[in-house]
Amino acid sequence: MKRSSRLIILVGILLAVAAFAATIYITSQPTQTGGGGGGGGGTGTGPQTATVKVVVASTDIALGSAIEALQVSTKDVPATQAPAGSFTDPKQVIDRVVRRDIRASDVLIDSDFSGGLTASGDDVLRALKKGLRAIAIQVDQTTGVGTLIQPGDRVDVIIGFKIQEMVAPAAGAGAGALPQVFPGEPQLSVKNIIQNVEVLGRLLPVPTTAQGQQAQQGTAPGGATGLTDQHAIVVLAVTAQQAEVLKYAQVNSTDNEGATPGMNVELILRSPQDAESPPDKTSGIVLKTLVEQYGVLPPFPILAEPVK
Repeated sequence: MKRSSRLIILVGILLAVAAFAATIYITSQPTQTGGGGGGGGGTGTGPQTATVKVVVASTDIALGSAIEALQVSTKDVPATQAPAGSFTDPKQVIDRVVRRDIRASDVLIDSDFSGGLTASGDDVLRALKKGLRAIAIQVDQTTGVGTLIQPGDRVDVIIGFKIQEMVAPAAGAGAGALPQVFPGEPQLSVKNIIQNVEVLGRLLPVPTTAQGQQAQQGTAPGGATGLTDQHAIVVLAVTAQQAEVLKYAQVNSTDNEGATPGMNVELILRSPQDAESPPDKTSGIVLKTLVEQYGVLPPFPILAEPVK
């Protein structure tokens, strides 16, 4: 083979290797959007889409659970697709209580940690476990822990009402004799009747005036925090028997034409860590209990000393 032929073959090989290397380099570069414009016709290099980190659930998180570190992580999403109210650092949500059922891969947002002004019917049904019923209780700032109760909380139901004491028929009374009303005013009795039930939802009336907005925020005129006429509807998950008890208490919570004081129904907030705790044994409270167990002095009449 002539020397000139060898040279041509060598040059061809070198050109092929260079072309292959150039192809590898080009294909390894990130794709960039072209900035070609009207007059230049060049390829241009426009800015790449910006991304942000958002906190997502690594696993399902049940309503009312306090978030643990292993339950959340982050992922990058286009900045234009990050939901409003999302978080960028898992530390921002650790130990916070979720107010709806969270599914794995859901992006966590502010409203997941607040019951808001309304409760979703779908959320209530999803959280209602088999065998339980949903019942609504109206509370105010005094009977509803300042209307701070939110979905996912655990509460007890405590009632207070006055009972008219009765005495057995006198000895020798006929067979049909009925107990007689004990002289004196009806006596107060207080009892924790239902424990550790889950709150499924909360409804707050939408304020329509400036005064209503102050009630919504729990502030009195002038900006001071105080009691207002704010009410809330709290939806509880209860058994059929508990529903009957609550309905009785609700019906009896209004005075019977002023003749007999009605029941007072109040919700008391429990710690999230008590979700699996067994019921506490409580005695109920009447005056006799306070006197015998708590040392309260009974209201015996004070007899005047005889005049000397």
